[in-house]
Formats: sequence, structure tokens, C-alpha cells
Amino acid sequence: MTRPGALLAALAAVILMPLSPARAADEPRTILGLYSADPQTPIEIVRIFNFAEMPLNHFGLVLEAYDVDKGVPSLAGRDDLRGVLVWLANDEPGNPDAVVALIADAAARDIPVVILEYAPGAMTAQGADETPDRVDRALRPIGIRNLGGWRPYTFDMTIVSIDQALAGFERPFDGPLPPVDNYLPTGEADAALTLERADGTRTSPILITPKGAFVAADYAIWLESDGGRALWRVDPFFLFSRVYRTDALPKADPTTLSGRRLYYSHIDGDGWRNVSTVEGYRKRAVYSSQVVMREVIKAYPDLPVTVAPIAADLDPAFAGGSATQQIASDLFALAQVEPASHTYTHPFRWKYFGPGYSAENERAFLPYYKRAILEGVYEAGELENSDAPDRNPPRAYGDIPFDLNKEIAGSARYISGFAPDGKAARLIQWSGSTSPFEEALAATRDANLFNINGGDSRFDDYYPSYTAVAPFGRRVGKERQIYASQANDNIYTDGWSRNFSGFRHLLKSLARTDDPRRVAAANVYYHMFSGEREASLRALKSVLDAMQQAEIAPVFASRYAAMAAGFYTARFEKAGPLAWRIRDRGALPTVRFDAAAALGVDYARSEGVLGHRRKGDSLYIALDGANAAPLVALKAGSDTMANRLVLHDSRWEIRRLDIAGGAASFLARGFGNGEMRWRARPGERWRIEADYSDRRVAADAVVRADGILAIALPRGGERGVAVRMTRVGGQS
Repeated sequence: MTRPGALLAALAAVILMPLSPARAADEPRTILGLYSADPQTPIEIVRIFNFAEMPLNHFGLVLEAYDVDKGVPSLAGRDDLRGVLVWLANDEPGNPDAVVALIADAAARDIPVVILEYAPGAMTAQGADETPDRVDRALRPIGIRNLGGWRPYTFDMTIVSIDQALAGFERPFDGPLPPVDNYLPTGEADAALTLERADGTRTSPILITPKGAFVAADYAIWLESDGGRALWRVDPFFLFSRVYRTDALPKADPTTLSGRRLYYSHIDGDGWRNVSTVEGYRKRAVYSSQVVMREVIKAYPDLPVTVAPIAADLDPAFAGGSATQQIASDLFALAQVEPASHTYTHPFRWKYFGPGYSAENERAFLPYYKRAILEGVYEAGELENSDAPDRNPPRAYGDIPFDLNKEIAGSARYISGFAPDGKAARLIQWSGSTSPFEEALAATRDANLFNINGGDSRFDDYYPSYTAVAPFGRRVGKERQIYASQANDNIYTDGWSRNFSGFRHLLKSLARTDDPRRVAAANVYYHMFSGEREASLRALKSVLDAMQQAEIAPVFASRYAAMAAGFYTARFEKAGPLAWRIRDRGALPTVRFDAAAALGVDYARSEGVLGHRRKGDSLYIALDGANAAPLVALKAGSDTMANRLVLHDSRWEIRRLDIAGGAASFLARGFGNGEMRWRARPGERWRIEADYSDRRVAADAVVRADGILAIALPRGGERGVAVRMTRVGGQS
């Protein structure tokens, strides 16, 4: 199996895709998902969300999913659809005929359909030979026949052919094969796996056709016997890219800023008042938050961090006092620290406080709140399914009644009171189960706050799979929750119960989510209780040591949350051959093109484009944050020299780039040295002048033979630096 055609053919497939007049100029980037699940299954672990949504996001696609047991949407008037994804829990969902009809309608509209594991239809009796008509009707519109023939054994099956570009991605087909019906294409198709029984009967459980794709049950995902870990048996990146024709699609990408991997770090306030046992502090009754401030935050001033106390840990009406408040004030005074809120009373079970919440019912927990305050019990989210009050209080601090405004806007306002002028909490970091209900998310939006947490992504030796990497966020009703990009120290220490050095395994996850494909930002997310133990503190420092040496673009967590939110709102409006006007992008920093080795940026036609950088065959295009609707234009030819300065990469975020003749000016802001590289003509000499709030810095630099002009501005760019670059001569 090969990638779809030549590059120009792939471009044409996107450009000529049928679009209706309502938004004929917009690239469709919505995948309509149909799923079914046990009502008791948490929505976050339903396969279409837990496994498929992240690879879809990687290609700039937004999942809009519907539970077919509650109804099936219409495709009429949907100009925004790039494809349909059907991932059912079994082949007996509610509304099976409606699902079959939607598949046929999509195929008729030339909307590609991917069906993973189950097509809707009645279960075939073991050993039965009859054709399941409904399953066959579901598959026929995308060019596949189901001939029945399911048997519970496969010992007489052998692999006739396998295309390892798609099949055997994370789990090879080297053991007993799963039972499977007889599936064959009705016409042109690529069979990634073909099996044959001893009687000569053949089946292809992994098929891609011009209308879509089908992967039979247990051939898409391999699960451990206890269901705890999963591996992809098919390559979802290859599958979705091929079927949904994404190579030529401009992709919203919040993982990259100014040509570098975006980095952010945030701390939940849990353990703020825990007494540290770290050597040098254990006999002095020092809080863990003080240890983190001294040993971590002050020790790594080049790595910004967002600190979110629990307001009740500062408020004397609960467990706060002058000592805990002073720590917050000292932290927020540091240039590398951003204030945020981890809510007021730290809800563990957000669903408890959703629709139907009763203050009177919560009174039963009052004795346990008092105990929780005294003992510093914070992380109880893992007990969410227990109803015993003494085991599972719904929040850490029992302020009766629960007040959503106080938890969100009130906590941010209270915490901001400990920050110096010019700083305020702009971010809510979800607590406990990190599963806020729709009204809680709406409250953050109404208070002009961003939100983050949840997701718990891992890609390490214990979870060696993309199945454990979360998407950028999740849809909750009409609202959107933004997920943290990596798992936190509580996850790596089994709920802060053992393996206190476990956070060091984050390094593996950081590496694997960047290479061979960048699917997540670099994120160091931990709690104040990491300052409680020697092992946890050392593990945290080992991660930060690596980040200190990494090529990153560090920002505060609220900035990342804004960029990730822009991923969902961005629209790509066609503006001519290989040109797109990007609208409603918010803070989205980057647009990516894949399979773009033969393409370059057309700077003469582009607007609001800072520069570009390549990673493999992907082209990352950095957008100017000051341009609300940039225009990205491409042209044939790889890196043809632009007749102007072009950004290659920068540690600092760059805005308001203005280029006129042999001069350029811009605003830059960031942490650490202002390392940046620009493309210009070899041998040119440039004068760089940078105005800080308290000084001016000037230096000359010469463009290297490879066309790179390397600059390193001094530290101190947290408040912004005005930079002017002037060409002062040719080759020196």
C-alpha cells in the first residue's frame, strides 16, 4: 500500500472536494463520529474519544461525536464535514438502520467513511453461515461485502499478505488471530491484511477503498487480558490521513511556537501545606510549597511555571493563614511565575456538584471535611465511584453550600489578590476527577478565564502506545475543556502512594510524543507535594534539567490553553491556488502541512507569516500573533530563498513583524536567552538593536554559509523587548 498518489494529486483531492455554498470557501475539518457505549462507561474512555480523537487532532481534524443510542444526526447542509467515523461498542447498537442509512448517505455525498471494529447489524450465531444482511448493507456503500462465515477458531488461518505500513503498527499479528467474518471488496481496494483458511476461504479484515475503510473487531486495537492497556494493531495516522485526504490540508497545530516545540509547566496546589521530609528541611517544619519555590522554581528561572493554589489553603476561613499567604505572594513576585487557580474548595467529584446537586445531602460529609483539612487529604479523584462518605468526600473543604461562582471566578479573584500589580490569575486548573460539567466550563468562559487539566497522557515503557496519549481537549455540551499535554506526578506515583521517583518516566513520554511525529506540547505538570519527598524532588529536577537543555519555546500555561482553544475555532478559508486565509484562530500559533517536501512558503503572497521550519516532510508555518486573519500561501519548490528575512525558529514568541527593505522590527517576549535564527542571504551583516524596559542592547551578526543568521538576546524578555534588525553590509 502506498500513500495516495502524487503530491499534486493529493492537493487536487482537497481543493476539489465538494463543498456546499454556505461555506464553500472553508476547508472542511470536522469528523462526524458515531459511537455506542455502555451507559456506565465514563465517556472519556469510550474508544472513539480515548483512541481515535488524538490522531484526528494531529491532522487538524475536530471530532463531533454522537451516541447512536440517542439518535443519529443528518448530513444535510453539512459543508464542514471531512469524513465520518463509526466506532461502535458492538454490532447491536440502538438505531442500527439509521446508522446504515447515514453511511449510505455519506458515501453518496462522497464523504469518506471509516468503520472500526463493528458495522451495525444483528449478532451472527456461532457457526452460522448465513450473510448478516444489515452488516452487508452497512459495508456495501463503501465498497465491501460481508459474506458471513464467522467461526470461533482461527487455528486453520494463515496470513497470505500483510502491508506493514498499516497493519501491525504497535502490536504485530504474530499470535493467534482474532475470529473474523469473511470480508471482501466489491471493487478497487487495498487489503492491508489478507487471511486464508485451510478450505481456501479468504478474508480481508483491514480494507481501504475509494469510499472509506473498514477494520474488523479486534484487528484495530489489542487489549491486555485485564483491559488495562491497549496497543494499535493498525496505524491510525496512516489510516486517517489516507482516507480523509489530509496531506494537502492546512492543519491547526498548537504543539509548536515560532518553529520550536512549545513548552509549558503548571503546578496544582495540592500539598501546599504538607511538611517536607527532604534533606535539609525535614527538621525545620518547612512546607512542601516552600521547598518547591526554593529548590525548583528559583533554581530554573528560564523555565516559566504557572502556580495554582487552592484558595482555601490561603483563606484563614479554611486552612490558610499568613504563612501560606506569604508563600503565594513570594511565588507570584517572581518573573517566571504566573498565578492561576486550582479552585476554592478543591472538588474531587465534579459530577456531584452538577445538575441535581443538593446542599442538604452534602451535610452528611461535614465530619469528613474536617478530617480532610487536618490531614491534608487532597487527591481523592480515584475514589469517584464510591458512595461511602468516609471514603469519598466530594471535595476537600466543606463550604456549604457549594457555590460555582466562588469556585471559579471567586477563587481566581481571591488568588489574584496575592499577586503584584499587572499579574492576575487567567487560568482554572481543574481539580480531583478533572471532569467538569458543562456549567462549570461555561463559568470559566463567563469569567474570561482559560481552563486546563485532564487527559493524563502517557507514552512511556508502561504505556508504550499512542492509545494513552490524549487529544487536545474534550467537548462537554457546548463547551470545551482543554487537556494538559502530559500526565502529572500524581499519575506516575499511583495517586501519591508509592514509586515516588516515578515522575522521571515523563522524559520517555516527552520524547515519544515529539518523535517521529509531534503530537503534544512539552508539558511538566506536577503538584506542590513533589516537594515533600527526596525521591520526588530529584525526579522533578531530572525532568527540568532535560528541559533546560531542550530546544523549546517556553510560555505560561494560560498561553498554551489559549493556543489549544484556537485549534477548535480556526477556519481555513480558500483564498486562491494553494492559499488560505485563517480566521477565528484566537491564539493558534502554527499551521502545518504534511507530505510537503516539494512545497515552500510563498512569502510574496502571504500575510502575517513569520517564517517556517521543516520536521521530516512536514512544513511548520509560524504565524504572527498580531495578525488576526493571516494569509498562508504555498508554491512549488522546497526552500526557495525569499527576498526578505524569514524566521527559522525562536525561543521567544515574536509578534508584529514589520519588514521594509533591508530592515525589520518586531516585539519579542520570552524566558531565558532570546535565541532565534533567521534565514537571510549568506555573508550579509546585520545590526541587531533590542530595547528592554531598562536598557538597550546592540550587536552585529553575519549570516552563515547555510543562510542562517543566529542571534542570542540576553535574558530579561519576560516583559517584552522591542527589536530592530538592519542590514548593514554584504559579506564581511
